[in-house]
Order: sequence, then structure tokens, then C-alpha cells
Amino acid sequence: MDQSPSQDSVSSEPDLTPQDFSCSDALDSVLSVHHGPQVAIRVASSDRVFHVSRGLLAEHSPYFARMFFGPFQEGQAQEVVLQDIDGVVSEASVATLLMWIYTKDVKLTWTLDESDGIAWQERYISVNLEFLRCADMYGVRGGFETTVAESLMMVLREGSDLNSPHSDIAIYVTEEHMASLEVLPVDHPVRREMVKLFVSFYLKPPFDRTYHDLRSAPRFSADILVELLDNLGSLRLCVDTILDRLNSVDQIGHVDIELGQLELAPE
Repeated sequence: MDQSPSQDSVSSEPDLTPQDFSCSDALDSVLSVHHGPQVAIRVASSDRVFHVSRGLLAEHSPYFARMFFGPFQEGQAQEVVLQDIDGVVSEASVATLLMWIYTKDVKLTWTLDESDGIAWQERYISVNLEFLRCADMYGVRGGFETTVAESLMMVLREGSDLNSPHSDIAIYVTEEHMASLEVLPVDHPVRREMVKLFVSFYLKPPFDRTYHDLRSAPRFSADILVELLDNLGSLRLCVDTILDRLNSVDQIGHVDIELGQLELAPE
């Protein structure tokens, strides 16, 4: 499927019309809206400097509140250089985080360059997880977690044939994604939805993910196991309820019940 998601706010249904988008470029006009004391933020691998409202930043991030209002060098200089962290901190993820702080919209940097052969669904998961981990690292919360989870599920399903018994949309979730997911809080909406995604395909074989993939992220795999057992437990409860009701119908006849087989024997 030769499509990729646009970077409209994830609060609405994703438009899969291809387009390039740079959150850093779009952010420049947004940052000038708030006045008052500002701090300078730069990511080490980039020359771009973001001049951000100190009060607004501190309001949304306890990490930056301590940094710029505490007894630290950054507080005296009112500037900070953030070190790049693969899959967490980059110019793109920091720009998306600042954009959300200012506008409450999630805008993701996106490129149509597919020379690396990576499916757009896989790329879309990557940029979202990088933003989420960046937000988690700096203690930023605010409801975007649920909207990002909903957006990811819609995008994954858009790129898959859910009517096919062999459809496996979990193939777009890489080992790197699972490693990122398991460091998010256990109750994080995106982590929970991804767990449910995997379980849905365990219950609908064939499931093409290898156990090696799952062993690479033991905590995420443990989430999958718990969710799977919960689903199987619910299924068992439904079966037991049906069997109890069948056994109580004395006027119909004697019911011999074996696992996987119901035999009605008239008296």
C-alpha cells in the first residue's frame, strides 16, 4: 500500500495522503505567541535553537521546572543543550513535544523518503514512540497518550486486510518498538493497545512472530501473557456459564458434557 500518514492532529482520524512535514519549521511561528521570560533549548546534533516560554515549559514539565528554577547551571544560563538519545530525544521529538505544549496538537515530523525500504506503518510507529518516550522522559502528560494510541490503531488497521485470516498487522511492530514499549509506564494507553494487538493475533492463528522477537522484550512479553490469560479466562468463564445452563435444563434430557463436545442424550 503506497500511502503514508499526514501529520494532522492525532485527535482526528488520520489522513493518509502523503506529504512531507517538518515540525521544527512549523514550530518557529508558534513559539512567538507566548511572551515573558524565555529559555533556549537545543538538541546536541542540531544547530536549531528553540526559544521557549519558561513558565509554560515549567507548567507542563517537572523536569524542566527543576532545571530552570532550581540551583543548576541551566537555570543560571537559561539555556540547555539536550543530548541525543536514540529513539527518545531528537530534534524532531523535542519539536513535537514543544508543539504539543503550545498548541495541544501532536505534529510529527514526516518524510516520504522510502529509500530504506521501511513500510510506512513501521515508520509511523517509530516516530510516535519516539515522541511518547521523549514526553515520558521529561514528565509531560496531558491526554495525548490516548489519542496517539487511537491514531496508531487506526493507521495499522488501514494498512491491513482485517478480513483475511492471515492478516498480521503486528508485523509492523519491530523488536525496537517492543523495547520502547516496555519502558513506557505499564498502564500507558499505547503500551496497552499494542499488547491487545498482539493478543488478538495469538487468538487468530497463524501468528508469524517468532518467540525470539518476544524474548527480546521480556516485560512487554509478560504484558502479552497476562492479557492472553485474561482473555482465555474470560472465554473459559463463558463456556462454564453455558455448560451450567445446559446442565440445568432437566426437562430436555440428560446432557453428557466432554471438553470440546456436547452430546444430548434423551432419557
